[in-house]
This record gives sequence, C-alpha cells and structure tokens, in this order.
Amino acid sequence: MLNTQLFNTQLLNVWPYYEEEVFSGIAMYNDLSFDSDNIRISRMSDLEDLNQFTWTTYKTARVHGEWHTSFYYDRKTVVIEGIIKADSASELETLIKTMKQALFVEQQELRINKSNGDQMWTTATCTWLKFDRQAYHISFVPFTVEFTTLSPFFFGTTLETTEFLSKSASFTEAVANLSGNYKSLPQVLISFGTGLVWVTTVSVVIGDKTITVTDTFVDSDAILIDCSARDVYINSIGWAEFTGDFGELEIGETPIEVTINWTRDADIYFLWYPTYV
Repeated sequence: MLNTQLFNTQLLNVWPYYEEEVFSGIAMYNDLSFDSDNIRISRMSDLEDLNQFTWTTYKTARVHGEWHTSFYYDRKTVVIEGIIKADSASELETLIKTMKQALFVEQQELRINKSNGDQMWTTATCTWLKFDRQAYHISFVPFTVEFTTLSPFFFGTTLETTEFLSKSASFTEAVANLSGNYKSLPQVLISFGTGLVWVTTVSVVIGDKTITVTDTFVDSDAILIDCSARDVYINSIGWAEFTGDFGELEIGETPIEVTINWTRDADIYFLWYPTYV
C-alpha cells in the first residue's frame, strides 16, 4: 500500500532525490538528453576534477643509461547520476529501453552545458550503466551511467576564427587563443583568388612547427591544413603531399608566418575549437 499510494501516485510521483541546486547543467549523448520531461540529473562528475595525467619514468639502454620522464593526460571518466520518471510502469519500461538503445552506441558525441554557460563536447562511449531498481520503483528509477572519453580533451562548441584577407606576399602575424585552458589544434584554410603566377610552394609556420605543401596551384584553388586530423587537403581531396610537422595554438598568442611564392591574392583563415582538460 505504501508503494502504490505514496511513492507512485500522481500526487507524489515527482522527482524523488532530485535537488535542482546540486546540478543545473545539461548533458546529451547520441541525441539522448539528460534534462528532459522524463530524465533529470542529480549529480555529475565535476569536469574540473577530471584533469587526470600520468607520469612515466623510464631508463634508456644507451646514452649511459639516462633516466627520462614522459607526461601525458589520461582519458576521462564522466559519471552521471539521475532519475527516470514516467506516468506508468509500462511507460517507464519504454523509457529504460530507449535509454539503453541510445547509450549502447559507441563513440558518440557527449555534450555538456555547464551551469556557468560553458558548452563543451567530446567523443565518448558508455562503459557502464546501472539502474538501482527497488521493489517500490514502479514509475521512477534512479540510474548511474559512466562515459569514457576517446581522448583526454573536451572542446568548445563555438568555432574560433582569425582571418588574414587579400594577402599578396609573405607575412608574419600572431593568432590569439584566449578561450579554453589548453593548446588547440587549428585548421588553416588558404583560398586563392585570381592572378596567380607560378604558385608552387606554400609554407605555414605555427609556433615552432613548419609545414610545407608543394604543388601547382591555379586560380580559386584552396588548401586546408588540418592539424587535428594531421592531413592536408587540396580542393577537398586529402592525403596531399607535405613536409614538416603540424603546429599548435598555445593559450595566449602564437606567432604564425605564411609564405606563398608568386601569388597576388590569397585569403588565409585560422579556425579552431577551444580545448579543455
């Protein structure tokens, strides 16, 4: 009687255990929202506490057996706890089935809108799901879901852009990366206009890294240097030949230099998403 008359009536079948002041952000995975009419979050991992990193110390066999240390960030584990609520037992079963179908698809976009307005996303996989079901859970049930990220990083949802338009010669500038809290991997788009004369070499310096693309370019050609995918595209076709290494935009200002031989008109765009650890 306590089960049917108290916990699961329309009067009291609200959000048990849910305290809005605990967490007011929003999470979404594979189009499944954790802030809807039927699903609410009661607790989620604080992303600021997930800066896991690893130090590895090793001894080389040569160079007199010197000790070396490497440092890298670990993948993150994000835990979300919440409540599923329905108007009936059959509807609750349907909601549980829908949640499982969405969560058991691997390597999907995990998007988090924090209560302070920051919006971030990363690629993750659901690695653990539990419904803490008790005998009195007829139209609501608590759940815990664990996501493991594919990389250690989250990314902002707003694409940052710096433009250098109508450049007719080599130039040196600085690109300001003021969002996020970690260095970002940019895309560099070079779009040629008209009036090209024997354009065969394009060189881009980002910080202390230089990448050079050699080809024969004509009017309206475009080069995309993707530092994140570590690939170069010419007119949207990847695997173009290049030499050198891909650069990174540090937090703050990063010096850049673009050298294009024999061009009279080119627009250069630096595009990146802010990176968070």
